[in-house]
Amino acid sequence: MIDLAAAAKQVGDDWTNGEYYDVAEASAQSQWDMFVSNMIDGADFTKCLDLAAGHGRNTARLIERSNDVVAVDINETNVEFMKDRFRSDPRVKLVQNNGIDLRDIPSASITFLFSYDAMVHFDCDVVHNYVGEFRRVMKPGAQGFCHYSNNYKQPTKSYRDHPGWRNFMSKQLFEHWLTKAGFRVVRSVYIRGNMEILADEMDQCDAATLFELRRDASPGENFFDVTDKIAQLESDLGGVRQSNEQLLAKLQLIENSRSWKLTEPLRSLMRRVR
Repeated sequence: MIDLAAAAKQVGDDWTNGEYYDVAEASAQSQWDMFVSNMIDGADFTKCLDLAAGHGRNTARLIERSNDVVAVDINETNVEFMKDRFRSDPRVKLVQNNGIDLRDIPSASITFLFSYDAMVHFDCDVVHNYVGEFRRVMKPGAQGFCHYSNNYKQPTKSYRDHPGWRNFMSKQLFEHWLTKAGFRVVRSVYIRGNMEILADEMDQCDAATLFELRRDASPGENFFDVTDKIAQLESDLGGVRQSNEQLLAKLQLIENSRSWKLTEPLRSLMRRVR
């Protein structure tokens, strides 16, 4: 079984270079102007979560829409950078996580979840785990928007060997996990260059999906945790049944034994005495 924390740390360690974030910062506004804003307009920005926030370039744009943004990142250096960047802004709360879950975020507390130009590098098992956490932290009726890799043609290679260091992942797989967890896919697109929507899938493109948690969903449940617990209970029940069958078989052997039959008169006498 994959070590999720190790997989997340391997990717996280690759994204501590400040020069990368300077370049990404320069293109962030055009990405929002040409693509992101059109995808997320209409969402409830009451309480937002920016996952893998880096140096906060998207956090800075979310606080233009919200008075309450939680910026989450695996790297201490990134969190420290954002402490300085947003030090006087009460709208921003910072969380350093372990790269695989959102345990410091209360259940059913987020109205809009966001991850852009970061999840493209995540191991697909880490993405899968996060979808379960999205289910837990998002309020019923909340929306999420994630940009992720659509690189599925070289599953055995390291993500560092893929163009743009895109990890193994696909639009179909992400939508499948969302649906299983109780989300509704609102809009899902293929994109190139982090901002150009494509009419059809093409080589070396990413994907982005706007999704929504059903308003009648039970709040605060991690779908994958629940299903894992059900599977464990079913496994435990199977073990109990097997043990019960073995015990009944042993009792049957005792009842059929010669010694049991020979001692029946003595047991009958003892019952009458009692």
